[in-house]
Amino acid sequence: MQEEVLSFSNCTIINQELFFVETQHGLPARMNPDNGDVSYCNIMENYLLKKGDIIDDIRTLEGCAYALETSGENIIRFDLEKLQCQHIPLQCAWRKWGNFVAFEQYGSSFYIFPRYGNKICIMNIFDNKISEIFDFFDGISELQCSCRVGCKVWLIPCGVAAIGCYDLSKRKMQIYELDRKIDNCVMAVSAEESIYILNRSGIIYKWDMYELKLDEVRRIEAENRLDKSLYAKIIYAADKLIILPALADHIKILDLRDGTIEVYRDYPEDFFYYDIEYMKEWTKYQGMCEDDNYYYMAMRHENYLLKISKGTGMLLWVKPHMPLKKDRIKIQTPLRERTFKKFFEEGERFFLETYVDIGNFLTEVPQREYIVEKTNIGKEIFEKIKRWHCGGNQ
Repeated sequence: MQEEVLSFSNCTIINQELFFVETQHGLPARMNPDNGDVSYCNIMENYLLKKGDIIDDIRTLEGCAYALETSGENIIRFDLEKLQCQHIPLQCAWRKWGNFVAFEQYGSSFYIFPRYGNKICIMNIFDNKISEIFDFFDGISELQCSCRVGCKVWLIPCGVAAIGCYDLSKRKMQIYELDRKIDNCVMAVSAEESIYILNRSGIIYKWDMYELKLDEVRRIEAENRLDKSLYAKIIYAADKLIILPALADHIKILDLRDGTIEVYRDYPEDFFYYDIEYMKEWTKYQGMCEDDNYYYMAMRHENYLLKISKGTGMLLWVKPHMPLKKDRIKIQTPLRERTFKKFFEEGERFFLETYVDIGNFLTEVPQREYIVEKTNIGKEIFEKIKRWHCGGNQ
């Protein structure tokens, strides 16, 4: 029997459990990271279903989860005790995805560093008001990635031979010139006095935070060299750099003590990456969260949860145990109807793939006054597309 797909791109820890929004059905859920037990959260007020990669990054503060929408349109606040969901408008919708490089908490505020716009968005959790700092990084139009060390956020820009350091405690920016540009960076991680920066093709740079010196330390080869986005994540644990693939085939482990590279092969016997059409261009690993002992990698493309021990650098795999289908439907059905009704009240009669799977729409949607008649769905799709092409989205 084919196992049910569990996929989520980002996660955070609430009450010693992983909290996430899964991509298959758009349902908020929890997972015990030790035994793999998964449960869906009870229905939250104001939560609307959206399928796919809707969460770019997510953090926990004061018992609530705060998530950046992939679209850049909102911050979503999840209160799991009061079962409430709140959407806080955020003006960062430049692209369909990849709109952010850092989401950091300091005191009672979140500091959001968008990839574009050369600005910082600051949200205070007590009133949810957002202020903005513009043009904080001179001479840049795009950021690539970031690394937080203490109260400082190091920022690597695109197309500029420089590295920036924003002090959260002072709200001040310091810029350091480099002798080269760092291109196509996907992630940076701190290790003692240095920051290791990973290029998507497998180049690793080392930035010495005290000597203010940049060096190229290693190039990680990949079996599949046709793809440009080979690697996605770099994790430091126990004097090792663990390199997780984007479209490359294998996890690589660089031992910083002797410089050797290991191709990791100790997977569970039934481990695999999902062979699903819409996932084929997705990076295998994206989001993550951590506690005092482990890094937890979001299950974006694989059928196991990956835990990395901070103390030993060991990779541990946890098989998820999914709820029964009837338990999912019990949560999913009223949320689906709520979403349909919301669109109807706002004058919408056609539901994009972002919100509703067309297959489910044809077979599972109940007949309601605010639902398009199933017999007319083909005509509705045709008329909507015609209006888009002949006069905009009407």
